[in-house]
Amino acid sequence: MSSFHKSDSRPPLWGLVLAGGESRRMGRDKGNLALFGDPQAIVAWRMLDRACERAFVSVRPGQADTEPYRGLPHIVDDDRAARGPAAGLLAAWKHYGDVAWLLLAADMPFVDEAMLHMLIGNRDTAALATAFRHREGKPEPLCTIWEPGAHAVVRRRERAGERSLSGLLAASPVRWVDSQDATRLASVNTPEDLERARAELSGKQVATNG
Repeated sequence: MSSFHKSDSRPPLWGLVLAGGESRRMGRDKGNLALFGDPQAIVAWRMLDRACERAFVSVRPGQADTEPYRGLPHIVDDDRAARGPAAGLLAAWKHYGDVAWLLLAADMPFVDEAMLHMLIGNRDTAALATAFRHREGKPEPLCTIWEPGAHAVVRRRERAGERSLSGLLAASPVRWVDSQDATRLASVNTPEDLERARAELSGKQVATNG
């Protein structure tokens, strides 16, 4: 566990793996996909635990007692009124309201620790968030530092039916970090995405070994 930023007066920075989605398009739990040997939820949690002061996994009710989540520090999304990634973020703030959360979706296997530290190094606590911006300008809400000041805004938008964290980033004061490699922020949402990810990882391994 890292002591990153423990000595300063900024809100503590904790990590949160988003793994509570229902994975309808994939047809199975995306946090249980094993692209690097261990399930992706564990891989993501380990990275966040090293980069942040503490790290948790966001799960839906009934998920915490299943593998690979059993034994991992978790926060259960028990707010039936909330939906999508915002539900996990709001559940985390419900338990720890004065914390900034570095989110990482479990279905983003190409995000590495260097990218997490890039966000941390560019963190702006005066903004609502520090976020990657894709090459075409699209904000990436699921590998982002969300400051405590964003809590009330996310809750208000959720109650109004505006559940898009991407839309919130686009309309808010944000510290942007431009992504130079679009593939790093790719999500694996479908079986076809999974096969492409495996092929890309296999190709990289062959190139490295060669």
